[in-house]
Amino acid sequence: MMHNVSMNKNIFKIIFFWFLAHAGIWIVFFTFITQSNLFISMAYFASLCLVFIYVFKDIFIDLIAKTKRQDAILIIVSLSLHAITYWICNQYLTAPVELMNSSTASFIQVDKYFIWAKPLDALLQQIMILVLVTKLSKLKVRMRTIALFLATLFGVTHIFSMQYIDLGVSLLMTLATTLFALFIPYLLLKVRNGYLYNFMIHLALVDFAALLFWGMFG
Repeated sequence: MMHNVSMNKNIFKIIFFWFLAHAGIWIVFFTFITQSNLFISMAYFASLCLVFIYVFKDIFIDLIAKTKRQDAILIIVSLSLHAITYWICNQYLTAPVELMNSSTASFIQVDKYFIWAKPLDALLQQIMILVLVTKLSKLKVRMRTIALFLATLFGVTHIFSMQYIDLGVSLLMTLATTLFALFIPYLLLKVRNGYLYNFMIHLALVDFAALLFWGMFG
């Protein structure tokens, strides 16, 4: 009984401090940095990625040991598709000006922040999710429970972040990210290079959203 109480307290602590860190990171970003400061944004996200990797190096040392050099091609492919998306939007599609005036979402702006800083933004988010999932798994939280928790988290945050966008498209994107969240724990805990696939899917969803919004509303 005491063991279960202690375990529940540890689970609560992990979730609480994770939310605190997540909230703090984005409050600082949107209050003092913003997307308009490209180089500062990139340095901010890159620095935080390094901090998390250092603090939780036990998790990342194990992951890196299982990753082969040739697996880096996955990231190269992902970043290349991201660059192609930026090029297609700015060369062949019309900017959705009305949406751009009401939302700062990177997949609507498709600007220099989108091409350069968004991958670092996505990387930081994936690193934080990896830490959360790994820590909860080590405390024997069931994968299904973690998946439902992440799906709820993703669904709520994305529906609020797209409140100024067409309802139908917003619901489609929220559904896509929520479904993605359901598979995150399995990919991270059971699939070799799952953390790389998670990053690729994350960035691919951003790219898909950019093509969708620029194609439909431009």
